[in-house]
Amino acid sequence: MQEQCRERYGVTLEDNLGAEAEWERTDREGSEVLSLRISWDPAQAAEVPEPCFALTFSVAQKGIAHIWHPVCGLDRGLRADWMGPIDTMTSVSAPVFCLFGESGESRCTFALSETRQRVRWSVGLREENARMICRAQIPAALFLGRGEYTVSLYRDLRERPLEDALDGVRRWWEEDCGAKPLPVPETATLPMYSTWYSHHQVVDERTVEEDCRLAAGFGMRAVILDDGWQTDDAGRGYAFCGDWEPTPSKFPDMAAHVARVHALGMKYLVWFSVPFVGIHSSHWAQFSDKLLCFQESQGAGVLDPRYPEVRRYLIDTYCRAVRDWGLDGLKLDFIDEFYARPETPARREGMDCPDVQDAVALLMTGVHEALRAIRSDILIEFRQRYIGPGMRAFGNMFRVSDCPGDLLRNRVGVVDLRLLSGSTAVHGDPIVWNPEESCENAALQLLSVLFGVVQFSVRPQELDADKRRMVDFWLSYMRENRSVLLGGKLRALSPHLLYPAVWADGENRRIAAVYDPRFVLPPEGFGSAVEDADVANATQAESLLLDLRGVPSCRAEAVDCRGGAAWNGVLEGGRVEAVPVPPAGLLRLRKL
Repeated sequence: MQEQCRERYGVTLEDNLGAEAEWERTDREGSEVLSLRISWDPAQAAEVPEPCFALTFSVAQKGIAHIWHPVCGLDRGLRADWMGPIDTMTSVSAPVFCLFGESGESRCTFALSETRQRVRWSVGLREENARMICRAQIPAALFLGRGEYTVSLYRDLRERPLEDALDGVRRWWEEDCGAKPLPVPETATLPMYSTWYSHHQVVDERTVEEDCRLAAGFGMRAVILDDGWQTDDAGRGYAFCGDWEPTPSKFPDMAAHVARVHALGMKYLVWFSVPFVGIHSSHWAQFSDKLLCFQESQGAGVLDPRYPEVRRYLIDTYCRAVRDWGLDGLKLDFIDEFYARPETPARREGMDCPDVQDAVALLMTGVHEALRAIRSDILIEFRQRYIGPGMRAFGNMFRVSDCPGDLLRNRVGVVDLRLLSGSTAVHGDPIVWNPEESCENAALQLLSVLFGVVQFSVRPQELDADKRRMVDFWLSYMRENRSVLLGGKLRALSPHLLYPAVWADGENRRIAAVYDPRFVLPPEGFGSAVEDADVANATQAESLLLDLRGVPSCRAEAVDCRGGAAWNGVLEGGRVEAVPVPPAGLLRLRKL
């Protein structure tokens, strides 16, 4: 069938189905939403080998220098339109892009209502005319039999802060597209202890309880037991995953162990690698022919959720753990491995769902409903990549991807997640440092996740007296100020420079952090419109550069990373000043 193109409102619709299209344009708070209802003859379309739709529009590269999307990581560079595609789907990323300039202002932010199915995006500069080509291709094979499909394109062409543009998308998904987030229990906003970097797979009930006794004293209110509880193997990989029974040599009575940790005042979460079934598990024989693929390097297969028995097995496994062991939550890992590969089998007998992403939604809906029936305040952690609007309905803790010891990636990951996560609790990757690291440099690890929730993964008994004071000071500060740090309106400067300064606003209160010693914090970073402001020196420098022009005089007090007094005085307005603040310390500014 010959491909056809139609254009309205500056958007071109292409398809190879001989489809008819109805267009509707509506305004939404200064943005526009184009809704398309596409219909076709199913019998005729069945003859098309690779049925698909594509939506394309372009904008002139005027003031556009960078691209942001949910999993861009450290790369915000401009792409060419011939570069490889970027895929979004339920289990990977989210269908939103922001084209922004050197000022950090969005020039064009756009998104799709299709948050479940795989969408293949091409977003980049066309060399011939210096226009940004924005194209979304949606495979149609899965819904050919319906004879119709509806999708909406959201576009915001205003010049405004990237954070505001992306928050508009987040609200559109929530309010107009039905992406309602899972409620967030208070515990999800409090510091937690993670066993991963402190123990890896060499973990047992005695060491966890020892760690938790001390962690509770630092105000950590939950522990996440990571990989290793279910196997005596310590060789990494997932060849032994799939049975999900505590190994008796490490956790002889999991329920009793969890109860002892509860008595310390801490909640308990346990890690599960959702898609993997290992070749050494007793379930391998049952599921070895129900896989999306086999990963030889991991010694494990990726389960195919299109089979109802796969979904039921996973749901029952999590329910049994929560119910029988008294758990408060789960860390559900590797959901982003649920996607079709070239070697993934087509539909087979026994499947009740033809599409992988539809099956992922069925699986997560089943997990969500079953666990909430057991515990209405269940804690569910997901990791960066599977953090789209659809996944917010199933998880209430989104964590930065693994980046051990990497200050930059942890900071950028936290801010990137905050931009689209709304009320969902955003967690940094667990904090780890070398035992010989200085107290100040260790504190910088904590400050990298100042605007998220800390997961701490240094054994508390290995902290010297200096580091104990530092950890106590900063974790107490984050806990006591979480209504501003986590709930306040976030402003993150210069996304192309990876957020050298970030602040959050509460009622008459502002908390900022400077991550580049050469960055001059502008007046709005500590502001004259608030009663008080704190500025964290998240650098190794001995001072902070503040632009005091137009700012009234204020009282200033600086403390070091342990909370000890370092300097105090009055700052006079009218100039740029280097204010003495110790590395990883805090500057408190109060109106006179």
